[in-house]
Amino acid sequence: MKLLATYLLHIWFRRLILNEIMSEQSLDDKVFKICKILNEISVKLKEDNIALKELLITKQLTKNPTEYKSAQGLHHVQVALKMNQKGNLAKKFRNGDTVSYLFCTDGNPHHLSELSQSASDSSSKTEENTPPLKPDPGYYLAQQIHPVVSRICDPIPGLDPARIAEALGENFKTSCLMNS
Repeated sequence: MKLLATYLLHIWFRRLILNEIMSEQSLDDKVFKICKILNEISVKLKEDNIALKELLITKQLTKNPTEYKSAQGLHHVQVALKMNQKGNLAKKFRNGDTVSYLFCTDGNPHHLSELSQSASDSSSKTEENTPPLKPDPGYYLAQQIHPVVSRICDPIPGLDPARIAEALGENFKTSCLMNS
């Protein structure tokens, strides 16, 4: 059984898109409004106008983090191992726990507490000139939003993956490479 990663933004934009699909509007109006929704989501992500809690990806551990053969590609396991090692949380992650993380511009998943720490470190100027951790809009658009919207809108004429990528403001070829 595959456990799906979930986050609030994912739920919110799916609901908006499905509402448009199920509406009584003409096909052209549906396509136009869905593209408008996608463009607005893209702009909000790129301008950092979405609350961090809405971007948190949550996934359940199916075993203790140290029992996974490899954490490669298992972002929730990587975060659990890192946070268990740091000991910054009240309890260690173990089998059955859900791990929430954000995918950041440094190309890695991070626990929300790491973003808070990064922001305070950069404001105190005690560290090197490393920019504070921020969510990566490109990751969320290409890996989280584009594939889901493409599946939902697959049967709708005029909303192929290329059109969806265009509405999100991303290069479709880049999106295809990242999704494969």
